[in-house]
Amino acid sequence: MHFTVYLSSLLLLAITSFGQNGIPFNVGRFNKYVVINNRVNYFEAWRGCQYYGQQLASITTREENEILRELLDMPEHANHTYWIAGTDVGRKGSWIWITNNEPVVLFTNWGHVGPDMSQRQNCMTVGRFADDRTMWDDVECDQNMYFICERIPRKPIRYVS
Repeated sequence: MHFTVYLSSLLLLAITSFGQNGIPFNVGRFNKYVVINNRVNYFEAWRGCQYYGQQLASITTREENEILRELLDMPEHANHTYWIAGTDVGRKGSWIWITNNEPVVLFTNWGHVGPDMSQRQNCMTVGRFADDRTMWDDVECDQNMYFICERIPRKPIRYVS
């Protein structure tokens, strides 16, 4: 499987380092997002991020959602839908982040009325809603879409003396 990283490293750093009006964020608190411009199904996206040493993006705070908004507001991303890490495969209605098996509860951003209870719509996307492109939608996992990866936060090394 071949993937192309869509954003340059410099642009990626700018997206994660600055918020609205160029006000700097504390970079250490935020994940870095990368758009992959190959259309694949949800599980190929999940594995594709792992191939690059990253993980499918989990949006767990308002701050992360604002960083995502900046990314999706860029003209080159205006008309696309992207996979992110949410899924309820295996237990309908119990949404988790596939990257860490944590429930999607602390922060949610479902579009309109929230996820429907279709037996086939088990995977999460962003970019579908024109009024707010960061709103989540549940769709069938076998559709082919672009996807968003995030840098896996490194755990600090603790030395024992």
